[in-house]
Amino acid sequence: MRRTLILLLVGLLGIAIGSPKVRAQEEPTVPVARIKYDGGGDWYSDEQSLVELFAFARQHTLLDVARKEEVVELTTDKLFTYPYLYLTGHGNVTFSAAEADRLRRYLLQGGFLHIDDNYGLEEHIRPELEKVFPDKKLVEVPFD
Repeated sequence: MRRTLILLLVGLLGIAIGSPKVRAQEEPTVPVARIKYDGGGDWYSDEQSLVELFAFARQHTLLDVARKEEVVELTTDKLFTYPYLYLTGHGNVTFSAAEADRLRRYLLQGGFLHIDDNYGLEEHIRPELEKVFPDKKLVEVPFD
């Protein structure tokens, strides 16, 4: 009887531990999307950056991070299903008024935007972020 009880408990523990892993492979709790933008700034560049970030996050945290990125445009409602957006490139970025408004709503609702300046992006993204928050000024966050 005792052996049966132990086997039952071990089996239930295996199911409890195994189930989240199976679900994690199908649908991560932290899906990530790369923003596809207009302007010719190579929104699709640096393909490995997110793959490496995902691997690092899975290895060093308990976050159930995506295994591959998705691509989203700021004009789609799917934008609001991603807690983490990634934007990169090395050149011109342009947001329409509608895109800037939607990105503002996304951020004010708690979304996170990771901007990776591949090279040459900063001078182009700053004016676009001013469209997103016209009443705010970009400030450098101190290290302390």
